[in-house]
Amino acid sequence: MIKNLKIGVILATAYFIAGNYGLLFSFSGAIASPLFPATGIALAAALIYGESMVGWVFVGAFVLILSNFSSAETFRTGLVTSAEISFASALQTYVTLKLIHRYIGKNVLFESFREVISFTLIVLLGCLTSASISTFGLLYGNQIQTENLMFSWFTWWLGDAFGMMLITPLVLTLIGEPRELWHSRRRVTLTVVIRDKIKQDFFIAVRLYRNVLRLSG
Repeated sequence: MIKNLKIGVILATAYFIAGNYGLLFSFSGAIASPLFPATGIALAAALIYGESMVGWVFVGAFVLILSNFSSAETFRTGLVTSAEISFASALQTYVTLKLIHRYIGKNVLFESFREVISFTLIVLLGCLTSASISTFGLLYGNQIQTENLMFSWFTWWLGDAFGMMLITPLVLTLIGEPRELWHSRRRVTLTVVIRDKIKQDFFIAVRLYRNVLRLSG
């Protein structure tokens, strides 16, 4: 019980810190970041420690969103929006976790090409959750304009997905089970993510953004 509490507090704190870092890359008008590391930390924690971590994702996301509201916005608006986005973030972690358990298994080891592809597709599907709930909720609350909806939704989805695809494997190399297996992969995983995966995803993101800007323009 006490151990789970400690892990939960660490997760919520890590989510808050990583979330603030991710928001540094947010675009004007998008209210989202094209790379949001917090989602990767949340998914990794849920994969390792179970569904009980989902509640702590809500806590970390709630504090993160509430702390980033400007003083011009009412406290009630901040609470409602923070609760909505936090619920979406926690639900997204839960949905993605369940899809992984259903189609890959309890232990994600990335030992085959099929497993890597399955993980990528599941993440892309699972990340539709928060992007859809959050952006349409903000639209309903008149906090984003209709003309910015598509760009905001796409940025939110892309940022959450990249966060899971890039950060989850890194976190697993640090605290994943079995420890011996993941520790032996640490150097290779870091090399692939830093040298190859980020570069590849960056060029993919640039191409996708160009298409979205062309459509929204």
